[in-house]
Amino acid sequence: MTRTFSTLLLALALTAACGPSGSGDDVTDGPPSDGVLPPILIPGGGATSAPIDGVVNVFVVEPGGSTPVVGAAVHLGGAGGAVQLDATTDGTGLATFRDATITGPQTITATAGGRTAATWLGVPGGNVTIPLARRPAATPMARVTGTIAGWGSLPGPSFGHYTLAVVTYSFTSDPSAADNRIPQPTSGGTPQNTCVNSGLGGSCAWEMNARTGAQLHTAVIVDGDSRGTTDAADDTYTLIGFAAGSPMTLSAGQQVAGESLAIVPAGGRTSMTVQFPAAAPGLGHALAIPMLDTGANGQIVFPLPAVTAASPSTQVLAASGAFAGSYRLVGLATPTATATAPYSSSFVAVANPGSAALPAWLPAPTGVSTAGGTFSFGAGAGTSLAYASFSTGGSPAWVVTVLDGSSSFRLPPISPDPLSGSVTLDVTTVDVADFDPAQFLVTDLTVGLARASGASTTFTR
Repeated sequence: MTRTFSTLLLALALTAACGPSGSGDDVTDGPPSDGVLPPILIPGGGATSAPIDGVVNVFVVEPGGSTPVVGAAVHLGGAGGAVQLDATTDGTGLATFRDATITGPQTITATAGGRTAATWLGVPGGNVTIPLARRPAATPMARVTGTIAGWGSLPGPSFGHYTLAVVTYSFTSDPSAADNRIPQPTSGGTPQNTCVNSGLGGSCAWEMNARTGAQLHTAVIVDGDSRGTTDAADDTYTLIGFAAGSPMTLSAGQQVAGESLAIVPAGGRTSMTVQFPAAAPGLGHALAIPMLDTGANGQIVFPLPAVTAASPSTQVLAASGAFAGSYRLVGLATPTATATAPYSSSFVAVANPGSAALPAWLPAPTGVSTAGGTFSFGAGAGTSLAYASFSTGGSPAWVVTVLDGSSSFRLPPISPDPLSGSVTLDVTTVDVADFDPAQFLVTDLTVGLARASGASTTFTR
């Protein structure tokens, strides 16, 4: 009975795209002067100083900041290219390449032990900062247990129905953040961040793995209709209401017991109606996930009831008082209700919840191929840049960022090779407002990200 909700959050996690975006307002641009290009560290990652003319400065840093990764190997040059240069980052995380043959856009690869290799393809700027994530990336989390005050006073469900509450923590503003897809504990296959009354009453005792930082915990309470079957996939939901706690700030490993979520009065809700675009080819199942951005306390997610073209209206918490903020909308299209790829997604700021609209779907990548060591894919119109993530053992081992619109590439030679055995290739294409590969900041992704789409394949290396 909670499988539909689990599918929604899993699919929401699949909309994640990680990489650069395009304002670059805080980056100084410009080519070398008199053969000298002073190195520029770009906090969080990015590129500037185009065009390249004989000098490339590469900083390698921890994701999200300026902490240097010392001793990282940096390779300049694509597979089979005339330029093949290697350097190691110094105590500031800097590797510098000087050679008269280094002109025009370059392929740059950074690697370090215990980290996901990163290749940027078609970098046009001479000052580059590449964030290098740890592998596997550990996601700090806290554990919270609690109840919903007044759960036992809710009207009992009718025959064939059940009352379901799903408790969630508010998301961060970055749709790609691992914080937003923390696995929940289960018991007998049922997520423990839920409460269910199947007509026999009982108390509501939920347990949840939560992210760290400032957040709000909320519950959506719905009436579930089993439709006379034991298959949870065909269940339908009608909103009963919401419950919410008070803002709290959690640290890694912290355990909080006895949080009580108070049921929000009916007057604390408002209606939202979503306009859907035409269906994307091959992606006939589309839904919208409303979110309320409260600022410092994160974005409250409203996963149920499902908002679809056939059922485009729902209710959400009113953006006032303790929930003051602005609305956002995540659109998601997949082949079926249970499929997770291929997919297309969109991210929209909502000024008028009574008339929220999703943009046209960004076509999913097509023709993803791994033939003969050449990796190819087709990107739909409107794509700003693309990512190819190679995963082994369930976590990314090598991520290629395609900045120049290429539809095929070969991996540059690095040693040791991080890929072996069975490899999953996830290709993500994104539409980022005002993206300029000659000058961008990685940390601007969440500001400009408008649409993303993806497809996957597997191969053996």
